[in-house]
Amino acid sequence: MKHPIFSDMLKDIGPMNGTVKGVPDRRIHEINTLYRDAQGPLLLLKVCTNGPVECSWDSWAKQKPKADADTRAGRGFIKAERYKVIEGMANLRTWMMEHVTAQKTSAIKDDWAWWTWHGEKAHAGKLMTIMGDDHPQLFFDDNVDHNDARIVDCRDLNGQMMPFSEAGNKLIVKVNPIEALMNTDYFLMLFHRCHSVGADDGGSLLELRRQVLEGEEEVSTLKKRAAGENPDFADSTLPMHKRARPPKKKKKKKKKKKTPAG
Repeated sequence: MKHPIFSDMLKDIGPMNGTVKGVPDRRIHEINTLYRDAQGPLLLLKVCTNGPVECSWDSWAKQKPKADADTRAGRGFIKAERYKVIEGMANLRTWMMEHVTAQKTSAIKDDWAWWTWHGEKAHAGKLMTIMGDDHPQLFFDDNVDHNDARIVDCRDLNGQMMPFSEAGNKLIVKVNPIEALMNTDYFLMLFHRCHSVGADDGGSLLELRRQVLEGEEEVSTLKKRAAGENPDFADSTLPMHKRARPPKKKKKKKKKKKTPAG
């Protein structure tokens, strides 16, 4: 069964679920948790946690008035639970590099409490480690501002935070949720703009949009032409739930034979 918004770009590749040899398994098999404190980042592998139930990490960040210090004692909790961890910026970058090289898909629960306690500043936000020119990267987020990373902490190869002037619209890009809902090519166009030469002024984005629209018009014209020659063609291009159903044949009621009285 095919997903209703399955992309035709994948039709010749096959399902990315590990069943096709040579095609990566893109399913999410694990959720990891990022914990941050003054000593640096920790990635808790194959676990989704918010700390102790009785005093969660998020509840610490929600305190009013604001807490004067980080009292979560997260490292003690993590050690007590015996979670497997990746510690430090360099090791995290290595883990992410191996993950990308293996073409795996994973989920990471970010440390919302750490970001909130720091006044929602980028240096405490979602961690993005740069892997180098051989691995094109782009972080999509609707919380990124036009002149401030705000929620994404982009770190260079040395683990130093990158200024937005270097990362903005190149490694980090703001997402408009409405446009993303309305335009199925939205993320493709953002990627094209951020990773194409001379795309900073939006010219390449507009050009790509024009090409996409021209392609859609050409396909529409061909469909109309084919439909004129074969009326059944137009209906066959629609999704199954939108196709016209043949009228149901009415069943003829059999007349009951009257039995003569007496």
